[in-house]
Amino acid sequence: MEIKPRPKFVLGILYNNEGIYLSKRIDSTKDMHGLWQTVCGKVELGESSIRAMEREISEENGLIINRAEIIYIFNDPKYNCNMYKVKLKLEIPQRTEPEKHSAW
Repeated sequence: MEIKPRPKFVLGILYNNEGIYLSKRIDSTKDMHGLWQTVCGKVELGESSIRAMEREISEENGLIINRAEIIYIFNDPKYNCNMYKVKLKLEIPQRTEPEKHSAW
C-alpha cells in the first residue's frame, strides 16, 4: 500500500442545480488577483484534508456542511491539492471575506 503525503491544499467546488459558485479574487496584494476561484485554502499542520475543507467552507462563505456531503474527487499531484465537491440544496454562500473576494 502506498502512503501518500498529507495534502498541502484543498479546493471545494460548491454547486447547485443552477451552476457552480465562483468568486473573484479582489485583494491586489495576493497572487492570482482578478481571477475566479472556488473555496480553497491550505491544510494546517495536524489537520486532515476533509477537516480543512470543512473549515475553509465555513470561513469563506459561512456554511456548515455535513461531512458526508463533502465528496472527495481526486488529488492534483502538481499542487498536492485534494479536490472535493459539495452539492448545495437550500444553502446560499455568504460573502464573509469582502476584503479578499467578490460575492459568490
